[in-house]
Amino acid sequence: MSKVKTTLKRFANLRDYKVLSDVILKDGQNQHKIDYVMIGEFGILCLCGYDGKGELYGNENDRNFVTVDKKMNRTMAPNLIKTAKKNQEVLRSFVADKKFYNIKIETAIVIENKNCQPLFSASDVPVVKLQELSKFLNKEKFELDNKVKTQEIFDAIVGR
Repeated sequence: MSKVKTTLKRFANLRDYKVLSDVILKDGQNQHKIDYVMIGEFGILCLCGYDGKGELYGNENDRNFVTVDKKMNRTMAPNLIKTAKKNQEVLRSFVADKKFYNIKIETAIVIENKNCQPLFSASDVPVVKLQELSKFLNKEKFELDNKVKTQEIFDAIVGR
């Protein structure tokens, strides 16, 4: 089990929230994979994970991000900002199709490898290192009771 999922589960178990990983949702004719989803009374949090090493460069308009390691090797990575926003869009469309309305859907990018230095920022998508994930989750917005039907949404996502 990944450390991100472990951190999410630890937070969720105290609050009776639900955590899923590697969620596959249909987006029209295409399938879309979301790395991590946490469902609770506050709404839904979807996380986009990245586990590469090195310095991670990019901006919202780039097609891909670039990771540069210590030996100056460059590798392409997906644009995490676009991925996180697409996750949110697909999840919002999915819950609307299932007749769940007024659900707050948050998204964030989690840098899972401590040897990765994100050198980008997004105004509307938080970038969180794994070591800071617990602090990020302890924000008041994840404690609010927005009357979300956690179990019903969980069942809809897992296909029950």
